[in-house]
Amino acid sequence: MTHAIRQHPGSRPYQCDAAHTHPARRVHTVLDGIGASPLIRDWTARQAAALTHLIGGRGLHPAGAITELQRAITGDPLLPGEDVLPGACAVAAHLDRRGTLHIGWIGDCRAYLLRDGALTQLTTDHNEAAEGSTEPDAADYLTRCLGWRHGGHQAEPAQAVVPRAGGRLLLATDGAYAPLEADDIATLLDTGSPADAANAIITAAITAAGPDADNATALVADL
Repeated sequence: MTHAIRQHPGSRPYQCDAAHTHPARRVHTVLDGIGASPLIRDWTARQAAALTHLIGGRGLHPAGAITELQRAITGDPLLPGEDVLPGACAVAAHLDRRGTLHIGWIGDCRAYLLRDGALTQLTTDHNEAAEGSTEPDAADYLTRCLGWRHGGHQAEPAQAVVPRAGGRLLLATDGAYAPLEADDIATLLDTGSPADAANAIITAAITAAGPDADNATALVADL
């Protein structure tokens, strides 16, 4: 797979999204850290690399790797100055040798597949809005995530399988997809090379979000 990663901190003081890849094993991961500090930034980057290793190095399914990573996180000491575990949303993708695409995720990072001009969202969000709440800020309240245990959050990941996958894959944090309509994502994802598409998505998302733009990460890979 050819791929590209593009990020923007938005209006936040630190970039606490992270992305990591193992191109030889066709593994890609994206995490969205909860909070904004140098400690969260560095913690999220470590977990993205660890998740990639669990899939590409140890051969775990993406959802199984998220479960294994959660076990490791809950055994870690708290970060200095923190009174709860740090946390993150995560999405991971693995294209196996048969051409089957395996997706695992937890939280509200998303995976999209553009194939033959049609955009499919492969993931469902783990937040109160997706579970039926009509409160104005329901999308901001996670119901599942890695690490962080406020509000009784669950750590169970979800998974999806796409046989004979082809086309273009997008892994994105909410700062990259939330400001955009699905039709916009499809058009931008179909732009030039993976680098062109990732640049277009991030630029459009940050512009649309305005002065309150979140951290935004887009990982684009041709399958």
